[in-house]
Amino acid sequence: MLPHPLFNSKLYPVGTFLLVIIATGLVFFSSRKQSLTIDEPNHLYCGMEWLQEASYTAWPENPPLARVFIALGPYLNGHNISPPLKGKQTTMTDYFFASYDMKYFEMGAIEEQLGWMRLFVLPLFLLSVGIVWYWARALGGNKAAFLAVGMYALLPPILAHSGLATTDIGFAAFFTLSIFSFARWLNKPTFRRACMFGISMAAALLSKYSALAFFPPAALLMLVLFRFYGLAQTGLSGRIWGLKALKSAAAGIVAAFLSVWAFFGFSTGTLGNEPTIQAAIQEGAISAAYGNLWLPAPEWFAGLALLMLHNQQGHLAYIAGEVSVEGFWYFYSITTLVKTPLPFLLLLLAGATGACLRLDGPRNWEAMALSLLPFIIILGGLTSNINIGIRHILIIYPLGAIGASIGLIRLLGHVMERSRARWKKAVPLTLVLWQLTIAATAYPAYLSYFNPIAGEEPGELLIDSDLDWGQGMFELAEYCRENKIESLSLSYFGLGQDCWYGLPPIKTLSPDSVAEGWVAISEVAYRGVWGGMATPAETCNSLSFRPIINDKLQANTGFRWLDKYPLKAKLAGSIRLYYVGNKEPQQAPLELKGTAR
Repeated sequence: MLPHPLFNSKLYPVGTFLLVIIATGLVFFSSRKQSLTIDEPNHLYCGMEWLQEASYTAWPENPPLARVFIALGPYLNGHNISPPLKGKQTTMTDYFFASYDMKYFEMGAIEEQLGWMRLFVLPLFLLSVGIVWYWARALGGNKAAFLAVGMYALLPPILAHSGLATTDIGFAAFFTLSIFSFARWLNKPTFRRACMFGISMAAALLSKYSALAFFPPAALLMLVLFRFYGLAQTGLSGRIWGLKALKSAAAGIVAAFLSVWAFFGFSTGTLGNEPTIQAAIQEGAISAAYGNLWLPAPEWFAGLALLMLHNQQGHLAYIAGEVSVEGFWYFYSITTLVKTPLPFLLLLLAGATGACLRLDGPRNWEAMALSLLPFIIILGGLTSNINIGIRHILIIYPLGAIGASIGLIRLLGHVMERSRARWKKAVPLTLVLWQLTIAATAYPAYLSYFNPIAGEEPGELLIDSDLDWGQGMFELAEYCRENKIESLSLSYFGLGQDCWYGLPPIKTLSPDSVAEGWVAISEVAYRGVWGGMATPAETCNSLSFRPIINDKLQANTGFRWLDKYPLKAKLAGSIRLYYVGNKEPQQAPLELKGTAR
């Protein structure tokens, strides 16, 4: 006997709403437990420059839109920055470090300052959830929307980056919106829809330059699938549709161009007049010929040039004990495999199968495209020289959640008979409850979440923003207070000052230098890639870090003498805590205490 129709009509919308409330609460409260992460000061300062000075020169390697959301809270709370780049900086290094102005964090309690920074990132998370809900509901109804929202909004990587003042969740929201707008335009290539696509694409381009890398293969896949499976549904011939698309596409391109240009106040100038590009030309990093290019919105193009230079030069990356500045072709495949919860991996595989196979009913080209896009994006990451986290391909999650949810429901409808309708309902509900359980048990250490495939020591596989991004200082300070720790040797992968968190007196922990007493070491330092330093500054110690690998790009093993001692705790999944006594160490069974992960 099937449930009453009213039950069917109300269950999924109410359940979806409750899931969004739960996910929002998890983002908000877990965010308050994460200390300052490495990129947040840079994003704040650059966003503040755009709001306060109406300029964008500090370090434009990321476009300004997502950074403006980060700076909006401090700006409304009355924060001001010292006007940037008044002739004091002469090199690219000078410009880069000038964007890491830490004065904001000295103006009040660190919890409050971080709260204002992260406040307006939460609406971007809700925007991304809203797009997932609307698109999944339009394609597959309330059941598909419930499944897509539950699987997406409760993902630990999404919960983590939605609570930090970084650009990743903003880009995920705006890029998903641009893909949605592009699909609507394909289905009906009117001028209005073309302009909506152009504006949403501009938002993506103003959030991250990654849009330039991700959109072309995504658009190509969507065009091919639309041609074979969607064109007939429009009632237009290929020729008529093509003519309409060509005419309206021009409007979309103009809308995107004008939107990006307007965001920079319709500025014009040569690329060489941008301060960071001037420095790059003087250092020979960029050809002087590029400096003569006259461009609209030269600030946007300056950031693009810096990112291309960054990718060319590479970035220090780590995976499975190996270190490289040119990246690893398999980095994003491995990262996705171990950072994504198992129920979502199962959803992606089953959903792509259900969306693409020729089953009883007609295939939906949008669901097919969305279920395949995560795999296309992961493959696109093979050529990247910047391999520092799942956050760089975060867009696989909203796109995959929508398409795979439609595909899974289609697959269930094919393999299960009508008499087993309850099982068809049970599978989506089970997946969502499984995902919810993972989110609840991983709270609040979402940034350092790994699925069981990674094993007990995920740091053997990945570090950096996938595990250790400076987020563990609140838990370290709490542990020190609870255990009455009076002094601490520390190697911390992060920035700031120890007095912000109320830490006991600390001293720098250096490789190959054996310390006594309590020892705290970030996972990145323990793995021998970056080592933390503590420099006396007035009444506090300024915390910073430096590379500790050798000239052959081999990880430094200088901290592994700690393996002789039992691990007391692993705080926030990122800071290892030991006690080194005078007696001969005896390795006891691992017993994690307090808020250890």
